[in-house]
Amino acid sequence: MKTLNIKATAFALTSVAVIAYALCAVFRPLFPEWPMYQGTLWQALFPGFSWTTVGILIGLLWTVAYAVFGAVVFASAYNIFLARTRPVTDSLRPTHHLHHSS
Repeated sequence: MKTLNIKATAFALTSVAVIAYALCAVFRPLFPEWPMYQGTLWQALFPGFSWTTVGILIGLLWTVAYAVFGAVVFASAYNIFLARTRPVTDSLRPTHHLHHSS
């Protein structure tokens, strides 16, 4: 199995997180009564967030930061566990030996 590229994983997760965040922000004016828009959940998840243009941009920055952090942790852990569980096959063993002539 191949290792995960941390940079590619970060780009992929960030893309998904930004799209999800944008959809949530866009749907808020359409469905303000939804429970996810009530209370202080958004402010707790994204310090400095408010339902203003600047606040939404702050939330977007937090989304990117969380996604990059999550990708780095996930890809690193995956690669570590992959290396520890990868079976050693004959193709990975050295095929040449040092021969001493006497």
